Amino acid sequence: MTLKEDSSVSMFIQIYKEEISLILSSIANERRLEILTLIYKTPAEFNKVQKLIGLGKTALSHHLRNLVGNGLIKQSHRGIYEISQDGIFMLDAISTGFRKTLKRKEIDALNKAKTIRRIHSKEIVPQIKEDKTKIVKLESMRVASVRAISDSPENDAWTKMESWAIKKGLLDDLEKHPIFGFNNPNPEPGKTEYGYEFWIKVDEKIDSDDIIRVKEFTGGLYAVRSCKLNTIGKAWTLLKQWVENSKYQIGEHQWLEKAINPGSSEAELMLNLFFPIKELE
Repeated sequence: MTLKEDSSVSMFIQIYKEEISLILSSIANERRLEILTLIYKTPAEFNKVQKLIGLGKTALSHHLRNLVGNGLIKQSHRGIYEISQDGIFMLDAISTGFRKTLKRKEIDALNKAKTIRRIHSKEIVPQIKEDKTKIVKLESMRVASVRAISDSPENDAWTKMESWAIKKGLLDDLEKHPIFGFNNPNPEPGKTEYGYEFWIKVDEKIDSDDIIRVKEFTGGLYAVRSCKLNTIGKAWTLLKQWVENSKYQIGEHQWLEKAINPGSSEAELMLNLFFPIKELE
């Protein structure tokens, strides 16, 4: 079977899998990619490539032979190395494909961020059944915190958190970097302004900066209940009543709200309320 008989992507790759594997294995090396990008626009002789790359002669010769052998670069009779047309095609394809991947990840992160903001600002009312109260222990964690006080503090705080978290890649994995929010301070009768604070779990590499403040959350025991956003007040009341009639008492650690599966459709979204509790003394 020839390429003309079936030009689909899968069949094309199946026919040329050995040749494709050789080329991919050739560029699946950071040093060889560095060489290709170095001579992408400006051809260079061996000594110049060696000076710019910082490799020994033996190692550089090995990489150059590999690239020449796979047709990604060529060497003139004067010893000048330059990228081949195939090499140009390959770098352009990698660049174009990876740009699309980065753009998709950015869009996914923005969509997650938009949904999280809408959940915590109570714009979305998930269509779910209220869950029974359950006991959950949150372990201690390091969190990046952003707080705002305004007429719409959820939006204001999240705008800052969103731009910062996207640059750090934290919104790509919300299991590893869960997000919590809470009023701080609570709304008061007759006042339009109140506060809202967002937390996102981070590792020890993250430090406080001009946007976020790093805090150490000690964790604790919680009574947790899932609710629709339009019944959040009722859900908090039910949690308080449940605690008062249980073997627990109200704890001093931070109460929290957490958006669940923010990347899902609005009909499937849910919010968990974390009511702090402790054993009766």
